[in-house]
Amino acid sequence: LLAPLSDYTAVNMDFYPMIWNDKYVRARIFHMVYENAPALLGFNEPNFVEQANMEPNRAARFWPKLEQLASEKNIPTLVSPAVNFSPDTWGPIEWLREFFSNCPGCRVDAIAMHSYTCDASFLDQHIRLYYEFRLPIWLTEFACGNDPTKANANGQATYMKDAIPYLENNPFVEKYAWYSKDVPGNDETSASASLVTEAGLTSLGELYKALPSVSSKPVLYPTTSPTTSRSPSSSSSPSRIVRPSMTPSLSTMPSIYFPPTECAAVDQDPY
Repeated sequence: LLAPLSDYTAVNMDFYPMIWNDKYVRARIFHMVYENAPALLGFNEPNFVEQANMEPNRAARFWPKLEQLASEKNIPTLVSPAVNFSPDTWGPIEWLREFFSNCPGCRVDAIAMHSYTCDASFLDQHIRLYYEFRLPIWLTEFACGNDPTKANANGQATYMKDAIPYLENNPFVEKYAWYSKDVPGNDETSASASLVTEAGLTSLGELYKALPSVSSKPVLYPTTSPTTSRSPSSSSSPSRIVRPSMTPSLSTMPSIYFPPTECAAVDQDPY
């Protein structure tokens, strides 16, 4: 069902397996997760009915199984369920707060989030909401998606040029991934967030590749007062992540992964 992990490492690619929802915990594929994968991702948008659709207490009940799997497979990093603004019952921050309150002492090494904004300043505001959990942030899905007037090729490129430098220079963002997905737009031939086609990189993919990266930046834990008692596990924290001796000045940072289309269509939040 899956290519060997070596197929990815041979071309200098990281592959991050995800346990999409609780059904996968009970499925045979749960035990097919690669050994020595760099990280294990938690449930996908559990606060969306059309996605993982899990109440926080249910996700907390299944979380120890993910902890056990990561331990058995020698996976060093366990990433939280990935949330975003939802038209359903739970907002992303409220869902995570309730998850952590139902899962005291659970191992979570980073916070995953998704964002569909087309505006770099809104992306910045969205990311700042997660600082309260005092863990490195993984933006595992993002692209320009909630504004059809900007979701064409030029709009995607403009947003990417603003968003990538911001993410590279935000010391609290450890990982990010553009969601290479066709999105609704005003031009069928250009309304695409895709980075690749069967022929190779798209022009957007070439831009993504060319934008500078800060490969050796230290990743900090946000020091905003938390609303939960969560703290990262010292035994599982990546060695390049350091705790700051003082809160970095957020005012000096520049202001600034893409879901299935049906989610973008119902998400009216600017973030």
